[in-house]
Amino acid sequence: MIHLPIRKLLAPESSESFPFYDTPSWERFQMLLYAYRTIINLTTYALLALTWERSLRKPALNQLPEECLELIKNTLFTANSSDKKLSNLDLLKKLGLFLTADQQDKFISQFAILISELDENEYRWALDDLESKVKNQEHYRAYFPASPDPDAFTFCLETEHSLAIIMILFGFWVNYSLTSIKDIGFLKFHRLKERTYLHRIVQLQYGHVSVKPDDDQFSIPTPLETTSIILHLHDKWSSGGLNLSPFLIDRNALIRAPKADLHYLLSFSTQGKGAFCYRKLNSYEGTWDIPSKEKPKSVLPTKEAKEEAIYHALLKKQITAFAQTVLNKSLDEL
Repeated sequence: MIHLPIRKLLAPESSESFPFYDTPSWERFQMLLYAYRTIINLTTYALLALTWERSLRKPALNQLPEECLELIKNTLFTANSSDKKLSNLDLLKKLGLFLTADQQDKFISQFAILISELDENEYRWALDDLESKVKNQEHYRAYFPASPDPDAFTFCLETEHSLAIIMILFGFWVNYSLTSIKDIGFLKFHRLKERTYLHRIVQLQYGHVSVKPDDDQFSIPTPLETTSIILHLHDKWSSGGLNLSPFLIDRNALIRAPKADLHYLLSFSTQGKGAFCYRKLNSYEGTWDIPSKEKPKSVLPTKEAKEEAIYHALLKKQITAFAQTVLNKSLDEL
């Protein structure tokens, strides 16, 4: 998840048709801020997933404080189609403080160190700098004219410095990888006792390194959860990990398409039938909106309409289960 914007910042311009961000510009400035928000988002979604898992195991002992509940509600359950000027840092801090009070989960020890370091002078300075730039982007827009400008170089350099410090702070993520579990088939052959599950997966990220996003197949004796993004230690996907769905999803797993197409949840509107808005992970501009009402068949081809209905229902069931377990509310109450 983190490697996508970082790779775009490092890639030198070539003859390819897609945009590059290797020179000081308004676009590079925004990609730097997007890389920062991606780091914050991955950590926040991991904490939300941990909160969900813990609430299922120990519901009576894991009631979130009211300020956390309000932050989750305002972050995930408020209609919003853009997060350019938003940061989940406050939610990250509140969830981190709550979860690290009990360090029984395997991920929590890493988060405990992170939370304890957030207020150290150098890290706090970098966080304040990036948070200010995220929330006040339009103030800096005038310093990025169409032609190269010394101020553009200065602002990009300052932002790069702050981002580098934050990458040190969140450096523990290089110990983890992401895998998309796209589909699972049950295999049992004639007159053989052995049973196995064929997992179609995409290895999305190995630490900070991007891997080829092609489908692969592995047979293991125990099924994992299909249509899921698993956060795990390197080479440990088959033993399970932390499921980040529906906060982070592979759209291609939902529509059974090859390769991977990662999106993270921006918001879920409780109005009408419920509408999702997801951000395409490799773009600070691209979003994927799932409408709250079904479109007429004349607008969408039948196959696409059916696929949309299937993945909308699946995601809504997941977000409903999260709200009921963590927030103790139905979607109608939010």
